[in-house]
Amino acid sequence: MSTYLKESIEFQQILVTVDGQPRTDFQVSLVSYGQRPGEWAANVEVDGKHGVMIENLEPGEYWIYTKVEDNPETPVLLAGRVYIR
Repeated sequence: MSTYLKESIEFQQILVTVDGQPRTDFQVSLVSYGQRPGEWAANVEVDGKHGVMIENLEPGEYWIYTKVEDNPETPVLLAGRVYIR
């Protein structure tokens, strides 16, 4: 788990694989601790790496989920956690 101060703007890289193959066409959802993903957004690319921007969050723990549209599956995975203080 990464910890950031509330004022931080930080890129959090996410590595996603499906059936052992790296994927960059995933969506992300950043939710408060214990919540389930609801709204999805495209991942952010920075210097060829894919992930999510951490910014404008109130103090607390957040979970990062990923979703990959695949055929016939759509895996939704808990990709990590961040703590804002």
